[in-house]
Amino acid sequence: MEKSKLGISLNLFAALLYFMGVIGGVYIVMVATAYVLLCEDNAKLKRAALKAFIFTVFWSGALFFVHGLITFSQTLFNLLREYNNFDKNYLISSTGSGADYLQMSYLYQFLQSIPAIIGTIPQVIQALVFTVLGLRAYRQIDVKVKWIDKILDKHF
Repeated sequence: MEKSKLGISLNLFAALLYFMGVIGGVYIVMVATAYVLLCEDNAKLKRAALKAFIFTVFWSGALFFVHGLITFSQTLFNLLREYNNFDKNYLISSTGSGADYLQMSYLYQFLQSIPAIIGTIPQVIQALVFTVLGLRAYRQIDVKVKWIDKILDKHF
């Protein structure tokens, strides 16, 4: 089994690149990819490193977009709540008790937590996809993505 200059197998190194995408993010994968491109000689490892980097950048951009939508929806929800005057003084003065306010506050807390729950779904999907990609890289099964392969064939 071929080993890298660090002394670990090339399969494990390729898998670690994908696992770093979940754990460490773009910067860690960027540093590891730079190391592979500058110091390692194996073309398959270089190709795997570039694919891991492209996948990590793509997923980070997608997560940034999703979290932006979630922040926007939470801000919009807060503005609508303020616009409708669902605060303690309004409910207590209109109903005469704080029990209705307590029920409404629980409802608003639940409604406001929905975007955060939805926001974890892409992170779980990312973890699953990168785990599968890492295991495929460990088994030396090339991940076929046409647009990434086209870019790598053209420039690498």
